[in-house]
Amino acid sequence: MGILKDRFREKATASAAEIKNLLKDHGSKVIGEVQLSQVYQGMRGITG
Repeated sequence: MGILKDRFREKATASAAEIKNLLKDHGSKVIGEVQLSQVYQGMRGITG
């Protein structure tokens, strides 16, 4: 089970870094009536 967890950790770490950079560069960009940061941070404040 350790190998599976290690592989998951590697992929999760890479994805987290990619998302962090995306939010840093484009977090305030408006997508329709929501911002990208709202989508990745739990959809707070999104109505509908």
